[in-house]
Amino acid sequence: MFSFFHRTPKIYLDCFTSNTTAYKYAPLVYAGKSKPKWFDKVTPPKKSNADSTFYSINENGLIGFNRDYSLRTVRSCYGLLELYKRGFMLESWCDLAFNVDKDVFSFHYSNGEAPVMHKSNQVDPGFKDYHIVKLRSPWYINVKENAPFIAIGPEWSLEDYNFKVLPGVVNFYTQSSSNLFMTINKNIKQQIYIPVGQPVVHFIPLVDKKMILKNHMVTDDELKTKMYDERGTSIGWRRTVSLVKRNEERKSKCPFGFGE
Repeated sequence: MFSFFHRTPKIYLDCFTSNTTAYKYAPLVYAGKSKPKWFDKVTPPKKSNADSTFYSINENGLIGFNRDYSLRTVRSCYGLLELYKRGFMLESWCDLAFNVDKDVFSFHYSNGEAPVMHKSNQVDPGFKDYHIVKLRSPWYINVKENAPFIAIGPEWSLEDYNFKVLPGVVNFYTQSSSNLFMTINKNIKQQIYIPVGQPVVHFIPLVDKKMILKNHMVTDDELKTKMYDERGTSIGWRRTVSLVKRNEERKSKCPFGFGE
């Protein structure tokens, strides 16, 4: 039965940083607020021309479609529009530059923590021709329920860049960091410049719930109370996830009445 009191389930994300530059210039935003910079310049889709037919037949009896009947552009692309209705975008919180040559790999960053190079033996024998770099985001995200997110590169905004963002699934219920991993080809001489505000990761919830996003500026000491992940332990992420599940079970009512 239809109910006027039906409400869409919601998932709340509280996002914390002590980095003033990130908070001021590169806050976490709904994906629809971080569309490709060229998107609004694309010709809007035109309505069908009622005075013309969808197809025509020439003097030789050949049939052809009337391209003037309607004009479809990426601004009417269902796949793109639906993509940007979902999740939130992490944008670069610093000016970041890489210099890549045959025997040279160097970088400069204007703000936050330094990028981290991952050793090749961590993926051996894969990615032989690539540097794998972790960018350590200043944003830490807390949610109060188990809700996985897929992290992907915002490919529609990366046409000018010769690097890839590696995808993965994260769960801000069991860990709070929002780092990203990128690959850069070792064999291509190039300089890469990523400015503040450039979209770098699109996080999309894998649950059918409306997402409520809120950013918070906190002190360094306050931020420590919002950080939880396997980096603070020596036991790895599988064990931390199992501990979270164990503690949730402990909150349930004791069948023997203890602790009530």
